[in-house]
Amino acid sequence: MSGGHFNDCGYVYYKVSQFADELNQEIENDFINDEWGYHQGHSPEVIDFLNSYVPQLQKTSEIMKAIDYLYSGDHGDSSFMDRVKQIEKKYNDPIQQILDDPEDTLNEKIANALRESEEIWSNE
Repeated sequence: MSGGHFNDCGYVYYKVSQFADELNQEIENDFINDEWGYHQGHSPEVIDFLNSYVPQLQKTSEIMKAIDYLYSGDHGDSSFMDRVKQIEKKYNDPIQQILDDPEDTLNEKIANALRESEEIWSNE
């Protein structure tokens, strides 16, 4: 079947995913002038806030899709819960969070994560 139970909404999970993708693109272009020389130029505080919501919107879209598949009969309870756990793991994975970091502080975060893991291991 591939979803469609909530089809009156027109596969709304896809729209949420598309919104997240478009928001991400808008954030990247926030200080780039368009063809008329205009740009949004939002404050760093606003950009940080928006950046923090892109992964949440993507996660929400994936969960919505799994729910649609559940109610369409494409998932049973067990496979639905397996899929939800995979999604949760994907978005709660600290490595993935570092890779998704919009501030490009990857090296600093890796160094901090290594220090923290060394502290954990040395205390055991």
